[in-house]
Amino acid sequence: MGGYRDKTAQSSAITSHVVRLFATLAAEYASTTTLTMELSTCAVTSLNDQAFLLGTNTTTTTTTTKNNNHSNTMPQSRPIAGGLSLNITTGTIHYLSQVHESLRGPASTLRRVRLWSPASSSPTSNTSTLMVVHTTTDECVVVSPFEFRPFADLDLLMALPDNRMLRYTSTSPECEADDFCDLVRESFVFLRDVAVGDVFGSRRRTMMCDDNHDDDDDDDNSLRTFPL
Repeated sequence: MGGYRDKTAQSSAITSHVVRLFATLAAEYASTTTLTMELSTCAVTSLNDQAFLLGTNTTTTTTTTKNNNHSNTMPQSRPIAGGLSLNITTGTIHYLSQVHESLRGPASTLRRVRLWSPASSSPTSNTSTLMVVHTTTDECVVVSPFEFRPFADLDLLMALPDNRMLRYTSTSPECEADDFCDLVRESFVFLRDVAVGDVFGSRRRTMMCDDNHDDDDDDDNSLRTFPL
């Protein structure tokens, strides 16, 4: 689930790329038993767009005609959901936006900081393999080491009002949640005040996080690092 009918049609392009990639892989491995893929649920682009499916009135705009001025309520394209949360015990599914922050896993700020890591956009970064973020045996979230550091004009960007910050830090500012700017500033503070060596060590060890602790508890033994 993801994407919506954005004005620049980026969601449509990404969806087409992903579906074509799956089709190519399916054809490539059709004669083998090493890979089996099944697309059970697909709610993307228009199927995840409030204006397209639900006609949800989220914005009121004023239009002017030659005869008179009148207000029209225009549905605004925006995602129905930006992600889903699965309760593995009950099998129930919820919108990720409706799940409390404390239930979204440990080290949430550190995981968000990866988006601002220079390695995430580096042409030398390894994006050809799937990033494993959890283990099935230890019930832990895995945070692989990555480089991060403050960037130029960080404090200036943090000081921007929310409407300006949205324009500079989001590809779809009209669709962001109310806490988006607060979370961005939280990530920037982390970038500014925390050294990568303090998190992953000088040998850049992988971090294993149990999902039953307070992120702010530095003495919690559930935060463990292991060498690669």
